[in-house]
Amino acid sequence: MEETNSTGKFNKAGADHLISPIEIASERIVSIATNGSDFYDFAQFFGINDDTHDYKFGLVQINAGSDLVGKSYREANIPQRTQLVVIGFYSLSNELQVNPKADNQIQLGDRLLVFGLENQITDLKVIAKH
Repeated sequence: MEETNSTGKFNKAGADHLISPIEIASERIVSIATNGSDFYDFAQFFGINDDTHDYKFGLVQINAGSDLVGKSYREANIPQRTQLVVIGFYSLSNELQVNPKADNQIQLGDRLLVFGLENQITDLKVIAKH
């Protein structure tokens, strides 16, 4: 994760530990999203009260043999093929990259964090396996 401009200033001022509310919220959001939660749970976290019961977050691993390996997100056409939104991905280093750029390449072993309906997530899992 990139260091914010003020982090260095606090360290120079003698701070031993820094607590970032943004980092805490980000970790909580990722935790909700990647632990099999549905969007309704996520929406409740933010106080949204609409009909979101059918939407879920999914984590889909890209396996050998998938036609996604080596393609850019633009070439992969995941939203067009599955109607899913790709929120981010975990690389082999387990670092979450949010909002992948269209030119970023999908690598073997990447785990895509996606948002959509259960059947759409299942469709991507099939594509990610073959």
